[in-house]
Amino acid sequence: MTTPRELGANTNSRPPSSVTLEDAGPDISRDRPAARTLGEDSSEAPPRPGRIKSTLLQWPSQKVQSESSKPMGILLNALCILMVAVIIAYIGFLFGYSGREVKSLPSIWRFVYEFSRLGPTIMPLVFAFIVGKTIKSYAHWRLQRGEHIGFLDNLFGSTTMTGTVTTMIDSRRGGIVGLILTLMWSLSPLGGQATLRVVLQNPEGIESVTNMSYMTTSVAIPGRLMELSTYGEEVPINALFYGSVGASAQVKNSSLDSWGNIKIPMIEHLPQNPQRDPGKDWISVDDDPSSLVYASLLGIPVANVPQEHNSTFTIETSYLKTDCAIQVSGSNLTKVIMDACASSEQTWNGTYLVQDSDEGCHTQFKWGDIGYIRPRGPLCKGRETAARLLYNPWPEYYPYRLEDKTLANCTLTTSFVEVRVACIGWDCRPVEMRHSVSPDKGNTYSTFLDSCPRPRASTPLYFFNLFKTTTEGSRSDNSQTAIQGFLENPETALNVSAVHDISYRITVGEETFSIRMAQLLNTYWIAILGSEASFLGHPADFSNVSVFRDTDVADTQATISTGVIILRYDAAWMGVLVVSVVVLLLAAVVGVVLDLNIQVPRLLMNVSTLTRGNPNFGIPVGGGALSDEARARLLADVKVRFGEVEDKDDGPYLVIGDCAENGGRVVRLTKGKVYGG
Repeated sequence: MTTPRELGANTNSRPPSSVTLEDAGPDISRDRPAARTLGEDSSEAPPRPGRIKSTLLQWPSQKVQSESSKPMGILLNALCILMVAVIIAYIGFLFGYSGREVKSLPSIWRFVYEFSRLGPTIMPLVFAFIVGKTIKSYAHWRLQRGEHIGFLDNLFGSTTMTGTVTTMIDSRRGGIVGLILTLMWSLSPLGGQATLRVVLQNPEGIESVTNMSYMTTSVAIPGRLMELSTYGEEVPINALFYGSVGASAQVKNSSLDSWGNIKIPMIEHLPQNPQRDPGKDWISVDDDPSSLVYASLLGIPVANVPQEHNSTFTIETSYLKTDCAIQVSGSNLTKVIMDACASSEQTWNGTYLVQDSDEGCHTQFKWGDIGYIRPRGPLCKGRETAARLLYNPWPEYYPYRLEDKTLANCTLTTSFVEVRVACIGWDCRPVEMRHSVSPDKGNTYSTFLDSCPRPRASTPLYFFNLFKTTTEGSRSDNSQTAIQGFLENPETALNVSAVHDISYRITVGEETFSIRMAQLLNTYWIAILGSEASFLGHPADFSNVSVFRDTDVADTQATISTGVIILRYDAAWMGVLVVSVVVLLLAAVVGVVLDLNIQVPRLLMNVSTLTRGNPNFGIPVGGGALSDEARARLLADVKVRFGEVEDKDDGPYLVIGDCAENGGRVVRLTKGKVYGG
């Protein structure tokens, strides 16, 4: 019986055959002696049981050709170049379109964005494919030229990051080659992260300038309200007033009122720097609106604030400031107020002193009295003394008399301020304030009750006549109202039960009372001036606000920052990505060049590689021109073992070969046995 080894030894006497696998059938046996030296006649050994279904009888003829000339090699090299080209295009897109608005980017941006998201997955795969292939090609090229085993082992074991590290550890060989390979493989995860982190979509603003208008407060009372009979004009005014007094704590503590108008903080209650020039230096306003003290519960209407963009602008405005002293008295406080009014009935008409009645000085409410004591002298320019406001919350006809009644004696001044406002859409808040440096600002000792700059001595009469209507609906002449409720506790100003139980005396501190009294008067003044404009919230302009055309406005220049998303790239991660791509490009190009110069068959460096020229396998000699891929397919059914063979001269030793039970010569090793060789 002829064995496969004998067939392989006589292949030169056989005609070329394209048959590579033949069914051995019952005629051909793989039976061989358990221990046979190379060249020994197989007929001298007794047969051993065992049979191989498929036996390799002869290696097919194969012409040696370079890897680059094979279709698969060409395809793989083209794929490497293509993958690098895609990443280069990705980088080129980021360089070319950096600084452009994302909305204006071409449709390929969608691919770029998805590529960046998948980069941490794609980049390591591309790295493993290209760099691993190039390392193997370089190892084959060095093997073809002749190289040390240690160097080749390092190369063939370094086709992955893990393989590189474990190969250096196992072989105890590092050196410059190991360091270079480690650094090169470290670019795989870094490059993946770079593809993701290099893309930045930054919200940025494109600035432009536009004009805005806002309602001014240093004006005279509207002429249509200078009537003792209000004819219903008080309805929208009182609606604004009570809507603000009864607003939630969140709205009261906000920089905007219920209609979106901008509230002005009291500059006197901002943190002051002793070294700051109060007339020039800007004071930062706290970011927390609830920490501020606002001059009014109603805000200043501003027109043309863009809803979808950010804006900054400056407004000049003013507000009434009160400094009150609380006096305890057992006297008839109504008479005290009337006597104070009588002593100051001379007023300045702009040219000379005239005798005036006390109308507008004393106003009697159901709940008590208010007296406005104007100093003698001019109303506006040249005034050097502050007016006074007397507040009595105790009606004299109340049946129960107390000896410790309270009277608030308040001085009235005006604060002129400039306010820088920053808006995100319609969400606006003051960010900086300073005392006005305008040469046209009014006199600090004059107030809106003087109607400066067009003075009207009768303004207090009409103002308090309107203010009186806020409590005309009280249950009785001696009942407390929302006015007293707000001065006592702003949170429960419209709570009937809370107001019913408050004291007829002033129980809060002087500073707190001063702030709340100023807030009430300022709120009602803005409600009078903005009885139409304040309801609009965010008008485009004030041109058609009122048929009376009595809303005084001022213009200001605003900077509009149009929020856009701009494509940027992170410079540091871009550097990492560029280095990674340069390494990939060099690896791909070097791989192509190496494949053009490799003539030996491709080795897989696996078990099929171990069969080359190995006498411990019962396969024909030759087949060296075949690649490992082809040999692996032909030898797929051969069962191998790393075990023991017996040699009659040297004794047992360990080899890799085909299994004895399948007609080979390698048996299982014996534990504890000493092997030679």
